[in-house]
Amino acid sequence: MADINSILQWLGSIPVVSSHEHHLESPEQQKLDLDGIFHRSYVGWCSTPKDRTKEARSQWLSIIRANSYFVWLEKSIMDIYGCGPITAENWDAVSHAIRESHQDACFHWQILTEKANYQRFVEDSYWNPGGCAGNPKLAASAYRMDSWMAGFHPDCLDHDRMNPRKFIDGKPDCLDAYLHAIREDIKKQPTVCTFKCAAAYERVLLFEPVSKAKAEAVFGKAPEEATEQEKKCFGDYIFHYFLDLAKEMDLPVQIHTGLARLAGSNPMMLEQAIENNPEVKFVLFHGGFPWVNEVASLAHNHPNVYLDMNWIPLVSTEAAKNALHTFLEILPNCNHLSWGGDAWTSEESFGALMALRFVMAEVFQEKLSSSFYSSALIEELANKILWENAKKLYRL
Repeated sequence: MADINSILQWLGSIPVVSSHEHHLESPEQQKLDLDGIFHRSYVGWCSTPKDRTKEARSQWLSIIRANSYFVWLEKSIMDIYGCGPITAENWDAVSHAIRESHQDACFHWQILTEKANYQRFVEDSYWNPGGCAGNPKLAASAYRMDSWMAGFHPDCLDHDRMNPRKFIDGKPDCLDAYLHAIREDIKKQPTVCTFKCAAAYERVLLFEPVSKAKAEAVFGKAPEEATEQEKKCFGDYIFHYFLDLAKEMDLPVQIHTGLARLAGSNPMMLEQAIENNPEVKFVLFHGGFPWVNEVASLAHNHPNVYLDMNWIPLVSTEAAKNALHTFLEILPNCNHLSWGGDAWTSEESFGALMALRFVMAEVFQEKLSSSFYSSALIEELANKILWENAKKLYRL
């Protein structure tokens, strides 16, 4: 099993439970063409062609082609649609094939279940908290806390332009009513299997204990009147309220760490909250990149820390290989490592899985060739990473 291709083929036969997706609902999937897929992908975070001319496309391809986001999305598209590398000349033909395939409202599900071998996934639809992409048989849901952390006033918006009053009944006029609204909204979501915090895109990850009185002093303030410290204070209080709910409901808490606001997304800032809440399962996302060793250290020292490698194989495949080597060797519990596709389209989810399998194949080959791990252990670890750990953690 030491040959890379044979390892990849074997990994492709293992079922997958993805811990994290932003999967678009069917009506949005049906609108996709090649430009739409790029726009809805991490490639689009870098850049997209200025217009739809061949010249603009050719120039864009020449600057993006080495990027890891693009490499794996292109490989996925080539595999799904049977085309060659994307060029300015075949762009429209590939786009037509994508558009035609997606006229079947089930096509995007078929990519996940037949191509990617997904059995279940956790959906983080931040635009519809608690949603499951319209497919509760395949998807469970992560419940976002971000808008609640930022929503001390009706005019407040989180980094995704969300306010909790957009999706709840009534208008809570005091902090107690606000906290009650959180509980009631969670109760209405039958598929919630975890809480999710992506606040690293707008604030530091240092969540300090805050008294209820201090949070009440911020509640109702117009956003332009609240200081940055007051906003953080309110967010800290709501974050800890969600930790209390996590203990009560026995739900893990997923936290975005790493690439976001770089000055504030170092996962070491979470250690105080991790130490103070040993009953809560903290799932640290994205391998903490670029702070891979930091999240590994947190997992080494704190048994309530779980590591998730979603996104990092797309950010940098080489960095993901180094991270996987480190995580496998340092984790005291090999049940504390999982992965998710972290994508909006099935094409990119499949590309993310291709990236992970490539990373796993190279790491496993090195571990086998050096006799560091046995083939039996490699088989066990592969199953844990690809589906067993996430299935158990989220009770899927």
